[in-house]
Amino acid sequence: MKVSRYNIFVPLHQNRILAYNGMSGGLAVWEKEDYQTYQQVVDGKPPDNANALHKLAKGGYLVNDQIDELALLS
Repeated sequence: MKVSRYNIFVPLHQNRILAYNGMSGGLAVWEKEDYQTYQQVVDGKPPDNANALHKLAKGGYLVNDQIDELALLS
């Protein structure tokens, strides 16, 4: 899995983050743990939480390594 090019994050109160993916339309309020799982993927480390990883992929924040998001737009 790799991170999507189209993720936008907005910090909120109480260590929460508004996460939006412009490709999938995914919109969610993340807890600190969700962002930590995302950051593990950014850092190239295998995530600890498979359930969180699945939720991030379902929202479009993570995509399969073989997906070319730019090609999908054309």
